Amino acid sequence: MSSPRGPRIGIVTGSGPEAGIDLWQKILDENRLDVGPAFRGDIDAPNVTILSIPELGHSMDLPDTKDEVWASLSVACEQIAQRVDVFAIACNTLYAFEEAIGELELSATLLSPVDSVAAEAKRRGLETIGLLAAGPVMDLEHGSSPYGRLADTLSIELPKDRAGLHEVIKEVKVHGGSTPSIAREFASIVSELSADTAALACTELPLIDATGIDVSLIDPTQLLARDLVTFRDHL
Repeated sequence: MSSPRGPRIGIVTGSGPEAGIDLWQKILDENRLDVGPAFRGDIDAPNVTILSIPELGHSMDLPDTKDEVWASLSVACEQIAQRVDVFAIACNTLYAFEEAIGELELSATLLSPVDSVAAEAKRRGLETIGLLAAGPVMDLEHGSSPYGRLADTLSIELPKDRAGLHEVIKEVKVHGGSTPSIAREFASIVSELSADTAALACTELPLIDATGIDVSLIDPTQLLARDLVTFRDHL
């Protein structure tokens, strides 16, 4: 059963594991804010289960690795659903399988960063948004991107150097987001956007130092963390 303060939260990670840590930390931060002055420390922390599957890292090569990735992801979702009320996948790319996950008819609810971004864009009154993501997520032309449905209400701008951004994300996975050369390359790609606001639609991107970037950056991971913490309102 869920804790008195909120739901049992699950994180499926592995693509990449640092993104799972980032989501967990943001869940802790959002929970502390949600509890407010009454926060007593450990006993008011959320109940979180994390399942990290290295094979999910093959998501960077979708759609070629679709069967391999789904074999790991479906099992991970089934396993974590047995322990939680609500869960998220710490990888935007893997939400390409959202419909298939729904067909598993799990007892736990999967929350999507796409819904979190859509709600935030509406709150801000945005008409245009930049989409910064891995290659499969930026592939809006073929209908497989989980962010494709944002086009129903928003004009979406993709970066000019899509291949370069995909490589930046791979570099973060290997070297970490604090690497100065990665931060410089990322800033260069973002600077070419016309949109004033962009979504960091890859869980590696919030790990990059964005100091000095003029574009307003929406962090779907932070929004998703808030939605996971407050999911108790829907129990």
